[in-house]
Amino acid sequence: MSGLQGLFLDELADDRIAAIKGLVGQFSGILGENPTPADLHTMHIEYFKFHEAGAAALEKNLMTDRDFACEAGCAFCCHHTDVAMTPGEGFFLADGIREKRQSGKIETVPFIPRTGVFGPCPVLVDGLCSSYDTRPLSCRYIMSTELQSCKIRFETLKGGAKLPPMFSHFRVSLSAALFVLYRQRGLQAEWLVLDKSINTLVDEEGLANQWLSGQRLPCGIVSDPPEGKFLELIEALEAACESQS
Repeated sequence: MSGLQGLFLDELADDRIAAIKGLVGQFSGILGENPTPADLHTMHIEYFKFHEAGAAALEKNLMTDRDFACEAGCAFCCHHTDVAMTPGEGFFLADGIREKRQSGKIETVPFIPRTGVFGPCPVLVDGLCSSYDTRPLSCRYIMSTELQSCKIRFETLKGGAKLPPMFSHFRVSLSAALFVLYRQRGLQAEWLVLDKSINTLVDEEGLANQWLSGQRLPCGIVSDPPEGKFLELIEALEAACESQS
């Protein structure tokens, strides 16, 4: 766990900046020069493997007296919440959906975005995620130690999953690494929302190549640029990278 510790912090500490910088370099090396959509897909396989390793380390060290309440089919967290994802995560998700459609594992029909503040995620089928293996980081890090708190959120829109803070800090660190990598390469670095973007990402397979060439994504699928403390973290990382360039 010692090699990951900086990623679990919640401030602009030197240890956190150094740890995320290391990730930026690691993922940049995997992506390579003049990357293709296949290179981007490979990088995200390693990105999510890294997340799984970090989450497992946190669980081993923090969850000594309690267990996560999550289990297949509960799906409380798959309602009410806009799923934010980076462009690269969106392309990775779309790759998985196209593959499952081609193999007949899921239907080839348009996803139905949720309406208002209530409704299931478009890729939720019979209480299970139909794209579990390629789901974005926003979905992967949501775990809860109290099923009742998730049920209350589902029924009343109040409260939320009970999650040790370090899991959230870890997720923010990983997302920051992707944003810095994108910005360093002159790629559009803004959030996408799954509901608004999934059909376009799946149907227009050439979007990944266009984005990698520096073109902007259709405005209808882009949500917001980074802001607040997350933007501060990105800018601190960029300053640290420039100081050593």
